[in-house]
Amino acid sequence: MKRKVSVLILLTALLAAKTGWDHRMETAYPHPFPDITSLLFFPKGPALQFATAGFRQWTADFLYLWAIQYYGHYEVKERYEYIRHIFNLITDLDPRYVDAYRLAALICVIEIHDLEHCGLYFLDRGLKNNPEAWELAVDAAYYCQYYKHDQTCLSAYLERARAMPDAPQFIIRWMAKLQALRGDLDTALAMWRELLQKGHAYTRRVAQIHIHDLLIIKQARELRSWVLAVRERTGRYPARLHDLRRYGYTGPLLDSEGRPFRYDPQTGRVLPDERSLYTYGRILHQMRM
Repeated sequence: MKRKVSVLILLTALLAAKTGWDHRMETAYPHPFPDITSLLFFPKGPALQFATAGFRQWTADFLYLWAIQYYGHYEVKERYEYIRHIFNLITDLDPRYVDAYRLAALICVIEIHDLEHCGLYFLDRGLKNNPEAWELAVDAAYYCQYYKHDQTCLSAYLERARAMPDAPQFIIRWMAKLQALRGDLDTALAMWRELLQKGHAYTRRVAQIHIHDLLIIKQARELRSWVLAVRERTGRYPARLHDLRRYGYTGPLLDSEGRPFRYDPQTGRVLPDERSLYTYGRILHQMRM
């Protein structure tokens, strides 16, 4: 116990001394401090772990706050060269420090513009040490979608996040909407129906809206398949959707809102009336119909 108290007093004294020294240097010199040379005195992870004794988490918190301040010094151009060293040191001291992995990845993506070798490096490192931290997988999925535009990468991290015990339901909502945009309506409908049964009140309402729209879009797809079958049989598209009755179609020609489907006899394309769709009307052109 006495040793821990002594170490804590020593670390507090060092922090106070560093704060005083930084203030003196900032007053004496017009340029931002610390510069990149201050990192030459950073110890390696094992050495710092030994020196901090039972205060590893406290030291990790201190270094995390220091890193926030350090990466706020935009005048230090070389600060990104040591990002792995700094944040690896923090997370070696506290491997469960989820926020440290997330901050490092954010700096990598937003400021360094390196998702592949920097951002995903920290997020994968964090997931290895925190396999239940769905936030890390969701961050990776978001970056894959909006910065890498990689659907495979996006799906892989969403699947990892979905499999975690405390994963929120918005992850399944995200996945279901992606499946719909890719044209896999059956998988999307299965996901929304799962949420309709197990989701919270808000999620169930959202699921009802998506199921409503997807059933209309699926109906348009079925009409399209009948139109193609008529063309295969007769060599031309039917003049009207109503003509499908002559070839054995017995399903509805109006959607669940009572509106007719839009049909182009020149191309055989069948689309829902956008007024009947609650959520997919604005993005119908993006879907694989």
